[in-house]
Amino acid sequence: GLSARIDGSWALRVAGIGGGRYQVEQRTQLSGTWSPVPGVPEVLTEGTTVPTSIVLPANASPGLFIRLRKLE
Repeated sequence: GLSARIDGSWALRVAGIGGGRYQVEQRTQLSGTWSPVPGVPEVLTEGTTVPTSIVLPANASPGLFIRLRKLE
């Protein structure tokens, strides 16, 4: 889930198969190009019962679309 943090940033909690590697990507329009979210490192999931918390920057645009892209 996605939740607001006191400092204005956002916390995104995701779960997946243990050891899964993901890149958090963003774009401002549905038809735009995806790019990595600045300052957010690669995500490594710990398992389906152990959500991983990702902090998204406070300065993210209100119309921002976010996705997790599975890395090989």
